[in-house]
Parts: sequence; structure tokens; C-alpha cells
Amino acid sequence: SLTFNKITTGAQNDLDKVTKMAYSQIREFGFSDQVGNVSFDMSGGGKKPYSKKLAATMDMEARQMIAEAYKRTETILLEHKDKLEILAERLLEVETLNYNDVVALIGEPPHGKKHLVSPVEYEQSLKQQSELGSQGQGMGGGT
Repeated sequence: SLTFNKITTGAQNDLDKVTKMAYSQIREFGFSDQVGNVSFDMSGGGKKPYSKKLAATMDMEARQMIAEAYKRTETILLEHKDKLEILAERLLEVETLNYNDVVALIGEPPHGKKHLVSPVEYEQSLKQQSELGSQGQGMGGGT
């Protein structure tokens, strides 16, 4: 809502993704001091393996996490509003920008050049992670 003073369809999609990520961080990965280091795998559906009170705590934690992230994002965008406007104007002209286009418009990232991964490399890494996960060798897979 920073530029258009309303939530656009693109922002709605982002909110959906952010909400799912926040709940995953809290419910599955234990990233909440209030909920604790627990993990509830919800992939099977069915009855929730926790109380209504804990569900309400998770709801509050997710809302707080999202609100804090929104505020940080809004602050960063306001600090760099000139760059945001340059990118927005160019996007109205060409619809999409790649990494090199962005660098040409607003300069290098403040923390150094990014390591670019080709779509093929990305797909291969996902496949490898999936294979490791099915073998129990993913993150936190034991000793």
C-alpha cells in the first residue's frame, strides 16, 4: 500500500505466502519463544495435534511476526523511495527486469554482488534436497 494506497493483487499473493511462511516457522520449525521448540507436521491434514489455546497463541505470534516484517519492509522502502520510483517507472515500460537491469538502474547491492543461480542449477538443487530429505539426511536429520 506504500505506492498505490491500497493492497494490489500482487501484494495479496505476497500476503498469502508470508502468512503461510509465518505459520510454518512457528508451527513446524519452532521459531517462537511463546510456542517453544515444538514441531507439528500438518501435511497429513486431520485433527490438529494441539489445543485451541496453543492455536490462539500461534495466531498471535504469526500476526506479530508479519506486522514486524511489514514495518521493517516499509521502513526500508521509504528510505529508498527514490530507487523504488526508478524501478516502478521502468517496470511500467518493460514489465520485467532482470538482475543486470536493476544494477544498471539503481547500482550494485549494498552488500556486494549476488551469486546468480541459473534455473537449471536451482532445479538440480531442489531435486538433490528432496532426495536427501527422503533419505533422512536433510537439515536436522541426525548425527
